[in-house]
Amino acid sequence: MKQSLFITLLLFSALKVNAQSVENLLSAPWFGISGGVSAQTVFSLGINEPNLTPFTYLLSGNLSPVIRGFAVPLSFSYSNQRVNYSYLNPFNRFEFAPSYKWVKLYIGRANMSFSPNTFNGQQFDGFGAELTPDGPFRISFMYGQLRRARLADSASNREASFRRMGFGSQMSYTLNQHVFGFTFFKAKDDPNSLERLIERDEFAQPTAIIAKENLVTEFSYNGTLTPNLRVSAVYALSQFNHDHTALSRRPRGVIPFLTSFMMSNNAATSSYRSFRLGLNYRWIGVAYERIDPGYQSLGTFFSNNDMENFTINANYQFSRFGVGGNFGVQRNDLLNVKETSALRFVWAINTNWQTNDQISMTANYSNFTSFTNIRPISELNENHPLDYVDTLSFSQISQSADYSLNWNIGRQNISYMFSFQDARDVRYEGTLQGMRIYSQSLNYSTTFASDNTYTIGINSTIQQMMDGQSHLIGFVVSQGTSVHQNQIRIRNSFSYNFEISRQNPSMHIFNLRTTATYTYRKNHNFSASIVQQARFLPQASNRFIIAFTLGYAYNF
Repeated sequence: MKQSLFITLLLFSALKVNAQSVENLLSAPWFGISGGVSAQTVFSLGINEPNLTPFTYLLSGNLSPVIRGFAVPLSFSYSNQRVNYSYLNPFNRFEFAPSYKWVKLYIGRANMSFSPNTFNGQQFDGFGAELTPDGPFRISFMYGQLRRARLADSASNREASFRRMGFGSQMSYTLNQHVFGFTFFKAKDDPNSLERLIERDEFAQPTAIIAKENLVTEFSYNGTLTPNLRVSAVYALSQFNHDHTALSRRPRGVIPFLTSFMMSNNAATSSYRSFRLGLNYRWIGVAYERIDPGYQSLGTFFSNNDMENFTINANYQFSRFGVGGNFGVQRNDLLNVKETSALRFVWAINTNWQTNDQISMTANYSNFTSFTNIRPISELNENHPLDYVDTLSFSQISQSADYSLNWNIGRQNISYMFSFQDARDVRYEGTLQGMRIYSQSLNYSTTFASDNTYTIGINSTIQQMMDGQSHLIGFVVSQGTSVHQNQIRIRNSFSYNFEISRQNPSMHIFNLRTTATYTYRKNHNFSASIVQQARFLPQASNRFIIAFTLGYAYNF
């Protein structure tokens, strides 16, 4: 009761809303609808393709009815393809998201996000709202079930869980060029929810799991202090109770005392902090971030923790030439207690050059280096130095570079792309494992007055590994045309690729594709395509596939 009263007072005290114009509501039409439906079928035949499905179909659609100015979006899809999901919250539930002007509601199965440290992307069964009126205030809030109670199932490797309820809100206030934000999120497991399931199922076995509780609060600021200086800051505090059924105790400290009406306190309660500070002056910026070891929130699927980051970024544009770059350092094991620690360096440079109205170029390079040190067990456990002497320190290096050129000459276009990737693990005695990939492609296309477009392209990829090297070479030729007053578009393409390897014989792949699309009265779209593929494999049976696709879409 206290929590519900707190939320109600917080919402209404933080938001100043002008009266909604009744005239606009009454003048809106009673009913309107928009959306679309589509259907697609695929017929496939193959030789030496045991996993090929001969016939598949997909029906999908989205509807957006509007009743007196309120939009009620709905969507659906159905296919004969069987898809398996291992997700705690099944997706096949109803979601009702009506909206009217600056009010948007979430009813049923909903998905909302406040911030990465508090509530981010979690689906819930309940209700929520986003209120964005004209003025300095913005507010979002939610309440619902984050996880349902369920028994363990060894057959599907499913773990038991309590029913978890959660609520939260995100508020912001804008004053000139300053934005102040406050976010809170609360989640709590119900230990009695699992007991009720066990009582109903006579074959159920008791499960030893722990009921958790979590309260996260976050303060943020983003604003311009001077015409050239911009500041951003975020501070989050997560109070996490790993077993809220344990014996309670008096709050120790100012923060546990202030939040005692929302959060239980016992020996299993811990507090974790996360903060980030960023400064941007003209074209250069710096940022520092630190997340305590053990930081987590029940409102996120994954929480970074035990991490410290420092970054520098810069971007500057000269007339037709632009250059930018960034540098970052990250380390973990902030308390120096883990068996494995890592130090990472990241830096990148990117450039773009518009030489004239016809030629443009871009070039980029990035480097990621990680130093990993596995500490001796004797150092961690304070054993005798001669008991364990095995240590391991190695570096992971990953670098990439790319260059692109685009040249437009009237109705003709020439483009070239080159890329390089290198990834390897290195110890003091040499490279443990690694791989290098060089790729490049050259394409030429031209368009005639009759809307006929021809494209010719060649590509090459070299892959170097510790145990050998392979080379993939190919080309593609395509032609497209429009007929019947541009209502029918037809495109044909042929490609051939072959792989050369020092260890294995060559592999050859042929693709032939024809696609046609037809638009009738702008709302009806028909499509058809046929694809033929032949793969000649050196150490297996040759494979052949032909697939015919029909599609229809209607938008209203």
